[in-house]
Amino acid sequence: MKEKGVSSAVMIVIVIVVAVVGVVSYFLLKGGEGLTHDRIFIEGNDDFIPANGVIGGSGTESDPYIIENWAIDASTAHGIEIRSTTAYFVIRNCVVESEGKTYYGIYLDNVRKGKVMNNTCKNNDLGIYLYNSSDISLDNNICSSNSRLGILLEYSSNNTLSNNICENNILGIQLSDSNNNTLDNNTCSNNDGYGIWLDNSDNNTLDNITCKNNHYGIHLYYSCNNTLTNNICKNNDFGIYLEHSGNNFVSKNIVEKNDCGIYLCCLSDNNLISNNNFLNNASQAYDLRTNCWDNGYPSGGNYWSDYTGEDEDGDGIGDIPYHIPGDNNQDRYPLMNPV
Repeated sequence: MKEKGVSSAVMIVIVIVVAVVGVVSYFLLKGGEGLTHDRIFIEGNDDFIPANGVIGGSGTESDPYIIENWAIDASTAHGIEIRSTTAYFVIRNCVVESEGKTYYGIYLDNVRKGKVMNNTCKNNDLGIYLYNSSDISLDNNICSSNSRLGILLEYSSNNTLSNNICENNILGIQLSDSNNNTLDNNTCSNNDGYGIWLDNSDNNTLDNITCKNNHYGIHLYYSCNNTLTNNICKNNDFGIYLEHSGNNFVSKNIVEKNDCGIYLCCLSDNNLISNNNFLNNASQAYDLRTNCWDNGYPSGGNYWSDYTGEDEDGDGIGDIPYHIPGDNNQDRYPLMNPV
């Protein structure tokens, strides 16, 4: 009877230990502590399985597939690669990095209905790359020290990029042949080339973006009908640069302490630039084309920190126009106070 009691006690201890290990493993999984995974490759909806890093979900809008809390080495292949899917999924809280700087952190090709959230992609060739993909949201990701780009959208439309940080790359965020995307509250700083570059991309919205300490803050190239509002472009070589880009709306931005605040050239016509603050740029603006620099009276034009005109009637608008160097453009109604 005594031996039987001892055996029962041993069994109880074993059960408790197994339970504790299970609980600890669960919380380690949820916390992402020390969990590594080989590169994840998914092609088609049927590949959303546990062997490919999926820890839950059924692929519906209310119950998406979940890939989370993995640390992935992308030295020999793209870290997380998903192709040709239409199921709902979430990638979150993953760290993907590579010292080789050859592959991509997260790569979505011909993908719909995904969310990429709270991930860190560093020391890769590209941080996050969307190709021919739509209805994707990129939120709160950090893409830093990648050898080329933080985030690239190519042939990808109707996506949302919010609250991402792209720093210390060659280029922060690039949209190439990508239309109708919304970029909101992103930060692109200390990139060697561009903070944000739109290349042949139309009808995009850039709002509340901070671009600091880049060569170009925001650069539009063959890109039309875009909206740039409430952005901060500071301490760049060029704050905003429009090249072969027309019919864009540039308003309520702070353009400060750049070598050139805003530069328009090369068939960049019919842009409306109004109600911006141009503050202490070495060259406030340069326009070689035909553009509109105010929104008429009484809405007015822009605030120029070097404007020396007076406002004798006290309506908040300068009495003489502000000349824009380069061609024959002028802000007819310069504002006396910052927007």
